[in-house]
Amino acid sequence: MQWTENKKTLTILIILYIGGVLLRPLPSVTPFLSFSVLVYCTACLYWIFSLNRRIIDRRQNACLVSTASMLLLLHGLQILKYHFTGGSPLIARYLWYSYYIPMTLAPLFTVLAALRIGRRGKDPAGRRALFLTILAGVLILGIMTNDLHQLMFSFPAGIEAFFSTYERGILFYLQTLYAYGLLLISCIVAIQKCSAAWAKKHAHLPLICVVIGIALLFVFYGSTSGGRKIFGHEFFTFQMIWNAMFVFFLETCIQVGLIPSNNGYEQIFEHASIRAQITDLGGNVVYVSKDAAEPDRKLVKDGENFTALLKGTTRHFCMRIPGGYIFWQEDIGKQLAINNELYEAGEKLREENALLMQENDLKAEQMRIETSNRLYDGIAKRVRPQILAVEKLLQAAEGTSDADFSRMLTRCAMLLAYIKRTANLELISELTDRIKAGDLKLAVKESMEYAALSGLTCDVLLVSDGIVDAGSVCGAYDLFEEIREAGVGLIDAFMMWIDAKEGLRIRMEIARKRSTGEGVWKDFIARIRDLALRKAGYKAFSVNEGEDDELVLNVSFAGAGERKGGVV
Repeated sequence: MQWTENKKTLTILIILYIGGVLLRPLPSVTPFLSFSVLVYCTACLYWIFSLNRRIIDRRQNACLVSTASMLLLLHGLQILKYHFTGGSPLIARYLWYSYYIPMTLAPLFTVLAALRIGRRGKDPAGRRALFLTILAGVLILGIMTNDLHQLMFSFPAGIEAFFSTYERGILFYLQTLYAYGLLLISCIVAIQKCSAAWAKKHAHLPLICVVIGIALLFVFYGSTSGGRKIFGHEFFTFQMIWNAMFVFFLETCIQVGLIPSNNGYEQIFEHASIRAQITDLGGNVVYVSKDAAEPDRKLVKDGENFTALLKGTTRHFCMRIPGGYIFWQEDIGKQLAINNELYEAGEKLREENALLMQENDLKAEQMRIETSNRLYDGIAKRVRPQILAVEKLLQAAEGTSDADFSRMLTRCAMLLAYIKRTANLELISELTDRIKAGDLKLAVKESMEYAALSGLTCDVLLVSDGIVDAGSVCGAYDLFEEIREAGVGLIDAFMMWIDAKEGLRIRMEIARKRSTGEGVWKDFIARIRDLALRKAGYKAFSVNEGEDDELVLNVSFAGAGERKGGVV
């Protein structure tokens, strides 16, 4: 699990850093690399690989890895300063100045990582991050040009004696305030953005790491550039303390949950109640839940990123995800059983009504009147949202300009066409269970004629006519109207093909307006996909995001027998 992986990482880091301290008095493994520096560099590299495994947010991961890289750079500059200057005081002095580059950037990357908490992958960094970055650049520029102004370090005995006699200037204290201030800000920001009560309860642990690190720096390097010795041996260097302070500060933030990490979710997925599988593009299973059934590979079709298929009492779904596909199943057996009971109950009612009509003409006539009233009430209830929308548009049109009045009148005409055609289809379906697909074309054609007045390019084509289930025709017209209303102001063209050769199938191609924003278009697509999840009258429903901002929908409708639970 996640805590086990984090605990393992922390344990290895503690062992490496303690080992580095204990190995410090030993002779160097090479003329320029001691055992302790080698161990500390190894710890930094191990931490970088660990962060790449655990931190899922790419930008936050980049900030934390950059912090670790700055710590590694600090040790590299240490090696260069003491072993590769060639006896040049100028090179040695600028390498000394360069220490403060990673010491300035490491706190910056740390606070940027804290600011990333709770942000989505593409969210901008914000003005605070930009201000801190510019401030870091100004400090680094001032440090590296110290020879010109000596505001970082001044040299009373001359610049050539820079390492033995120097005094710290105002820029040194500003850099120190910047570095340690950002550490404190990082912890505060992480606590504010973290929503886990357990993490906030243990938020003092990262601060303890910083306090210990600062205390060690004051004890061993408070007033001198050389470290204090213990029993005649120098167990610590400035770079070692700085390195350990940052690593344990950030790692403790990860441990207590102030910085979110991601590990072991494959086990959570495996034991989850969802019946799903995740595969790569080649169809190889990557993650699978314990109750998942073998997915239907026929759902994977080139160019389609979402498909749904009804097989028996199970609805199968497939969706394209980055790097592969996710398959999942939904058991609708209970829903189908309820539908079967309702269907059988309806059949019995029809038989009883027929007997009653034969026994008494008067009662039959009264029953027809009651049935008609119920049907009209149902139609009125079904189109009530459109009626209210028409009333609202007509009220809003009073006192508007001619252009706005014309636009509102056009929308009213489209809604009224839907109300009229829905009523016609419902009346026909009340008389017979099967009607011509051409009636669907006439309904869609009239709606499109009014939609064309608003500037929408649209047309409908009947590929092949035939007698189909009346409920499927009503459902297809409702689906068309819901998509058309959802796309008002977003789409530029709407084309529809109707095929009734083998059951009712429709194909819709929708073109996006140039002025429609990417986020709004994605929400529109999500609403269409939601139809596949909550509509119950189709056999298969696929959504394909094509090129040139085009959306293609293919829907086949289940007949009356198929809705009774037959295999599709």
